[in-house]
Formats: sequence, C-alpha cells, structure tokens
Amino acid sequence: MTTSGGHADRSADGAEERCRTVAADGEADRPRFSSALLLLALAVFAVPRLAMLTRYPPWQDELWTLDVLARDFPTMLRWIVADQTHPPLFYAMAWVWQRVGGDALWWMRLLPALIGIAAAVPLVALCRAARLGALGTWLAVLLAAASPWLVFYSAELRGTGLYATLAVASLAAWLRARDSATNDRAPWRLLLVVNVAMVYSHYFGWLVVAAEGADALVAARRRLPRFVRIAAWTALAFAPWVVLVVRRAIRFPRGLEMVAWIPRPTLGDFLDPYRAAFGASPWLGVDLALVVLAGGAIAWRLAREGGGREAGSITAAFFLKEFVEDTPWVHLDMAGVDFYEKEKGVIVKGASGIPVRTLVNLALDLANGGVGLAAG
Repeated sequence: MTTSGGHADRSADGAEERCRTVAADGEADRPRFSSALLLLALAVFAVPRLAMLTRYPPWQDELWTLDVLARDFPTMLRWIVADQTHPPLFYAMAWVWQRVGGDALWWMRLLPALIGIAAAVPLVALCRAARLGALGTWLAVLLAAASPWLVFYSAELRGTGLYATLAVASLAAWLRARDSATNDRAPWRLLLVVNVAMVYSHYFGWLVVAAEGADALVAARRRLPRFVRIAAWTALAFAPWVVLVVRRAIRFPRGLEMVAWIPRPTLGDFLDPYRAAFGASPWLGVDLALVVLAGGAIAWRLAREGGGREAGSITAAFFLKEFVEDTPWVHLDMAGVDFYEKEKGVIVKGASGIPVRTLVNLALDLANGGVGLAAG
C-alpha cells in the first residue's frame, strides 16, 4: 500500500508538472523579442518626441496647465474638478514633476515626452500578446513612432499622451489575461491596475474598457465573468472622482459648461486618424470604400456558408497526449460541427448530433468482436 501510495503521489506530481508545462504552451507560442529590439523601439520613439520639446510656444490649454500647477495640491484638484475635462492623474504627476525640476518649458514638456516614449514598451508587449511576429511588430512600432498625432500629443502639457500609453498597456494586459491559465491571477491584477490608471488619465479610457468587454463577450466568453469583476473594481475605484465632478456640476446651474462648447462629431471626424496617418489623399475615400466592401463581402460569404466556431483540435490533442501515457486513445474533435446556427441540407438548426451514429456503430462493432480500435 505504501508503495502504491508513493507511486500515486509521484504520478500526481508528474501530472501536475505536465499540466503546468501544457498551460505554458500559449506563452511559448508568443514570439520573443530581445532587449535590443525593445531599446531600438524606444530610440525610434524618442527622436521625434524629444525634437518637439521647444519647437512651438505653449498654447492656451498648456498655459492653463502651467497656471493650475503653480497652486497648492488641494487647490489644483478643485480647479481640475471645475474644469470637467480630464481626470487628475496627469496633473498630479506634473505637479510633482514641477516641484522636482522647476517650470521651464523644456522640463515640463519632458514629462509627457518621456511618457510618450515609454509607450513603445506596452506596444511591443501588445504585439507579442497578439502574436504578430517581428515584421508586424516593427511595422506597428514605425507607424506609432512617426504618427503626427502621437508625436504632437506626446509633447503637450495635458494627459492625452498618458492616456494613449495606458490604453496600449491596457490592451496588452487584457490579451495576456484573456489567454492566461485559469488559476493565474497575476495578469488580471495587472489589468485592474492599468485600467484604473487609464480611466484616471482620461474619460475615454472607459471606451477601451468597453472594447475589452466586447471582446470578452464575443471571442472569450469564458473570461467574461472575471472581466466583469475587473470592470466593477475599476468603476468602484473611479467612483470618488465621479462624485466630486457630479457634485460640482449640480451646485452650478450651467452644469458641464467647460465642455459644452465641443461640437458633436460628424462622420468625417472619424476619418481624421486615417488622414493623419496617410495624408489628405483624394483617394483615401476610395481606399476606405474598397476595404469596407471587401470586408463586407468576406463577412457575407462566411455567413452564407454558416461558418461555426474555430476548432482547436491540435491544441486539445496535444494537451490530452500529456496525460494518457501508454493508454490507447483517440481524440475526436467536433467543435466546428456540433451546432449549427441555421439549416444546411440534411442538417437541422441547433445540435447536429455529429458523430453520434459513428460512435454507436463503433461501439457495436467492438462489442461484436470487430477490429475497430481494439487492435490499437
């Protein structure tokens, strides 16, 4: 009994070790990037952003930032609440930064510039989490490094650059959490910290949280409950700031007057990022129309063919292989054909029953002494 128990313990330990190995396969599948690549990406980001530090004088919003930073910390927070435009994270960082090095323009703009340069780190992490490979990663780095908007806002004394950096970090953290092992809580804790910082840098951070929630709902539904908890904790952490802003808006009759002047966006405004990336080409509209038509045609074709879920047969089979040892086995993958959204030929809508008849006939064959898998 002792020997058997020891053998069972050793088998359990071996199975646990194999389980950890298999769970790490997803991490191994991600492309690995050297420290040299990361340093080079930081350098590519640094050149255009540092060149912008003193290229133009501070404009109206930056002058407001310098004015509010000159006050004591509680007064500064009251001004930011009254401004109603941005949450306080960037201003708190800039307040400390000014006390450390003074209020020279180059020094003050160095803070957002360094934050913009640091965006290269989560960008590379995002590319790795998305398994883009070296070519796709370098294309993303070069496009982001040379983006006129990202370069400009990285040298502006407002929280826009901080928000952009944290938004990329949030997407990278979400992909890592989504693809992590079930019992691994560290990626989810990281996602919570990044998302709280992101929504405290800009109200648009909630759009990123919503996009991650949509991804969980559509492509990773098994992760949805945990993501909902992370979003709830993020909202709870953001609630004190919401209370301050709402209380201020209620006390003053004009409400959100500081943002009331902003015009409603038009359809053309949504093309601005593409114009900034590719220039004001007259062919831009034609290019976008072709992309939309091509994407629509592909979606229509997939819907017509009744495409189902992607099957991970190879991944599942290799997972099972780690535990069966010498036992004869076979893996039947039916994830792509077990359920149909609509009728197709002799297949009815709903559960297909594939391959029930095959397995029943196999069992009967084996019971009657047939060859089947018995020889395996």
